[in-house]
Amino acid sequence: MESSIFLLAVLAHLISDFILQTEANMKKRISFKLSKSFYANILHSFIHFFIITLSFFLFTMLFYANNFMMFYPLLLAGLLIALSHFIIDQCKSICIIKEVMKNKILLFFIDQGLHILMLYTIIHFMVKDTNINAYLAEFNVLILIIIIILLATVVTGITIRKIIEQISGDESQTSLKDNFDDSNEILHISIQCNEDHLEAKNGGFWIGILERLFIITVVLLNQPMMIGFVLTAKSIARFKKLDDERFAEYYIIGTLISFMVAIISGYAVLKLL
Repeated sequence: MESSIFLLAVLAHLISDFILQTEANMKKRISFKLSKSFYANILHSFIHFFIITLSFFLFTMLFYANNFMMFYPLLLAGLLIALSHFIIDQCKSICIIKEVMKNKILLFFIDQGLHILMLYTIIHFMVKDTNINAYLAEFNVLILIIIIILLATVVTGITIRKIIEQISGDESQTSLKDNFDDSNEILHISIQCNEDHLEAKNGGFWIGILERLFIITVVLLNQPMMIGFVLTAKSIARFKKLDDERFAEYYIIGTLISFMVAIISGYAVLKLL
């Protein structure tokens, strides 16, 4: 049961931290007004508490409906997880506002690592039942597959965005706002802000998600040679922009990371099936 609860908590964390977090609230969390970042982090942590508690409730109803008392320690665990999440995020906000750590990508990985560590620690001490039956084993595989797909799509897209921001050395440029992601529109460094260069908001981000889903799918279908189709299509679409040396560098970085993550994820899912 402990492993099931932990995987469920990780899934709830990914949903709350990477899918349900709005851009507006994210900006408030790093506002130079500490009071604004404080309330934004409270709201963010409350969303975490709601999602993780809902997940625990549904898990209890599904597997332990005849023993609903098991939900109460999970409710307390959800509360402690939300509290720890708030403390970690508030410390991160202070580090960003006070410029304690300028390496944002390192701070991002430390932040996520601490969240996962706290998830494991709290669940390990709050959930004593380590037994696992056939139903829970199948449940664990399902949740793990969903986690892998989320990591390979949404989380990877956001992570590559942060990596490109870090190595570009200028996060304030409008060219960094919406025009880069994993493998496609990674960064329009030299694009002038005029109508000829306007693109769909977060277009590259969503294209990248679809790209990695496609690669995972072809790996599952045992047709890895089709991955070359994606690379060819992207290269044709971005052929003219590859003349820009900086764009080409970021394009290659994003493409390599995206492809490696998608291929590894595809084979990981294949192994679980």
